[in-house]
Amino acid sequence: MEILVCYDGSEASKNALLLAKTHAKTRDARIHLLTLLSTGHELHLDDMSKADEELEEWRTKIESDGLRC
Repeated sequence: MEILVCYDGSEASKNALLLAKTHAKTRDARIHLLTLLSTGHELHLDDMSKADEELEEWRTKIESDGLRC
């Protein structure tokens, strides 16, 4: 089973990740994290770097719980 979680840094997306972790544990599922950047015409590298860092932090947390991400 695969679980896709859209992450934008909001409390709702953090709660969705926690719920996904619960479901992944009970179903031996892999979690996929997705984020979108909406910056208008210019894509700012620091926004991309921040998003990468946040997703990497969550990936580390998920994998430290013995789950696949």
